[in-house]
Amino acid sequence: MLEVIKNELNKMKVIDSSAGGGELECGLIKDVEDYRKKIIMLLCLVNNWVIVPEHYAPATYKFIDVCKRECEE
Repeated sequence: MLEVIKNELNKMKVIDSSAGGGELECGLIKDVEDYRKKIIMLLCLVNNWVIVPEHYAPATYKFIDVCKRECEE
């Protein structure tokens, strides 16, 4: 799950970031509508993944589809 999030975030243009102790603390990402939609979808995915265990993937994908429709409206 973490790899999916990292891969998606790495595709975005970062304006500024800060790190401490070798760990990323925060990053400022360019404000683009497409980036906002991706971040909302990733947050939906993370929230649902915590609630629904990984082996219940069909429920997860159904939830992601609902998030996609909400983002498109």
